[in-house]
Amino acid sequence: MQLRFNANMKSLGARIKSQRELRGLTQGGLGKIVDLDQSVISKLELGDMQETTKIAQIARALKVDAYWLATGQGGKEQRSLTQEEIEWLAVHEKLGVQEKNILLKFATSLVEQPARNLGNTTFVVDRRKNPPDYHYTGPERRKQQS
Repeated sequence: MQLRFNANMKSLGARIKSQRELRGLTQGGLGKIVDLDQSVISKLELGDMQETTKIAQIARALKVDAYWLATGQGGKEQRSLTQEEIEWLAVHEKLGVQEKNILLKFATSLVEQPARNLGNTTFVVDRRKNPPDYHYTGPERRKQQS
């Protein structure tokens, strides 16, 4: 039975397979480039495996954008990282698991909050809690506490 993938390429496996075939690579050939066994590439393409830490390497080998390959969102064309993105990645690599989780929560809260002047804002990380917690103190919060 031959599996046919949706033309919209809604799955990670479908995106990997279509781009691999477009580049004329076998599963084994792609695996060799990214240091994965052919069976892992097969599992990814079939949807038996949904995640891999090698998305960036697979995307580079297939000459596509890693975010698009992982999510199906954004543009397919491979792009270079900006200097700011490189700096963020370098910092991220130096953090431990707890610090990465705090940073993610912090960044997510910034995205979810309405736009505001952050001039007098303080973010506090309480490492006494397990896992560490953080909270925002700024003009808006001080008014609420009064």
